[in-house]
Amino acid sequence: MFLKMFFNVETEDIHIRILRYALEHPGFTHAELKENLSLTYDQQVFIGTQVHDNSGFFTMIGNKGDNLGYKYMLSFEGRSRLLEYDELKEARQNSRQAFWISIFALTVSFVGVTLQIVYGS
Repeated sequence: MFLKMFFNVETEDIHIRILRYALEHPGFTHAELKENLSLTYDQQVFIGTQVHDNSGFFTMIGNKGDNLGYKYMLSFEGRSRLLEYDELKEARQNSRQAFWISIFALTVSFVGVTLQIVYGS
């Protein structure tokens, strides 16, 4: 928790990785998603439920052909959630920067007051 708060050591969750892939690859299939994201078996099962069971984040846009499955794209809801996530991530980064700037300002103030007390005016 401490490292995440002060240093940007955050890895993206599988949910975000899926949404990013869908944004960058409209017309993807379930198999392409599994292959390109290098997912574990549990993550593949999760994707199956999210993509196929109409999670609201994806829209079916047709059949890929050759029995490869349906094609999907990111829905408006999915795109909105990804945008909200990116905005939250940026706000967290800005808050970390503001924190360190405030620490610097307090340190400068403390040093200034200390020097004024020690050397007097």
